[in-house]
Amino acid sequence: WLRRKNADTPCAADADPTAQLVCPHGRLLPEQVPGAKRVLVPECLWLFILENAQRVKADDTSGYVAFSLGSEICAVCSLKQSEVALSENQL
Repeated sequence: WLRRKNADTPCAADADPTAQLVCPHGRLLPEQVPGAKRVLVPECLWLFILENAQRVKADDTSGYVAFSLGSEICAVCSLKQSEVALSENQL
């Protein structure tokens, strides 16, 4: 990511900056879901990420969901993840 930032060349990966964190219900996925790793970033960095996303995909803002520190995870997805973990432990 840093190399792309330095080159100032947004690509398709920049289009949906939070797509891997948003569940089908539009809420925050539990962090245990594969690919849903979260990182708290400063506001100035978030604004830069959004600017790149808008350059790549200006007509679609679906990947622009911002989650603040302390955002609650989706209760439905959390329950589903717990059920999956429980069934895997019983195998």
